[in-house]
Amino acid sequence: MDNRLPASHCARVDRVLDHIAANLDAPLALQDLAAIAHFSPFHFHRMFVAHTGETVQECVRRLRLERAAHALLQPEAGSMLELAVANGFSSGEAFARAFKRHFGVTPTAWRAGRHREWRATHAPEPEAFTLGAVSLCIEAPRRIAYMRHIGSYGRAVNRFWARFERWVAEHAPAGALHIGVGLDDEGVTPANQCRYDAAVEVDEAFVADRQVSLRWLEGGLYAQVLFEGDPDDILRAWRSFYRDWLPSSGYTVDDRPAFETYPFWAGVENEVFRCILHFPLRPLPRR
Repeated sequence: MDNRLPASHCARVDRVLDHIAANLDAPLALQDLAAIAHFSPFHFHRMFVAHTGETVQECVRRLRLERAAHALLQPEAGSMLELAVANGFSSGEAFARAFKRHFGVTPTAWRAGRHREWRATHAPEPEAFTLGAVSLCIEAPRRIAYMRHIGSYGRAVNRFWARFERWVAEHAPAGALHIGVGLDDEGVTPANQCRYDAAVEVDEAFVADRQVSLRWLEGGLYAQVLFEGDPDDILRAWRSFYRDWLPSSGYTVDDRPAFETYPFWAGVENEVFRCILHFPLRPLPRR
């Protein structure tokens, strides 16, 4: 993200990014997207590139292909034509060509196991992490006020939280639950394009200023895990859940974003960082 842009401009582009992600199967004309951000098309495109590092067309194509890449690995994945249409491509052939240009392999090869090579190159598997008890629950929707970081996860996100906290101190409701939402998978999305939202939960009466955006985190079935340890180990915990717990659980990941909540935000106690990891799930289809 270009920190030289005013926070209000970033928030307006972020709202467009949310609209794109929610409508990848629909036409996404530049003029319509500019209207959402209340910019002229020319000015909007300049702001979009400055904030995201890619053009609108590049972003839409990448997000469509990344969503398709995840869908290809799901047990209930449909035909190539169904995946193409669901991700905004006019035909299975157009989808297959675009997929191979982006990932270097055909969709069929990706589904057959070649995705492991891509992940090994772009996001090597970290050492295993011993998870605590996993609990399943139905969570209610959450309304959040957020700022978005675009770039690699890890320490860059920690620095971004410091910026967000300055806004929280002045504008957020006292005691608001802090929430971190990672919207992309570094095993599929280039690190410099990953989206991460630093957020607080707010009620329906809360009115945002120009520095943040508002949206809902969907409710539904989630697995919850208490994380305790060094903050740098959180990625290991996420990966261990997907690698070790999920395959034999009878569930698969859902399209809703995973997130972290920080009910212990008061600080690190005894040098141990604590948060709760939330994994969206749905039952595997019965054979």
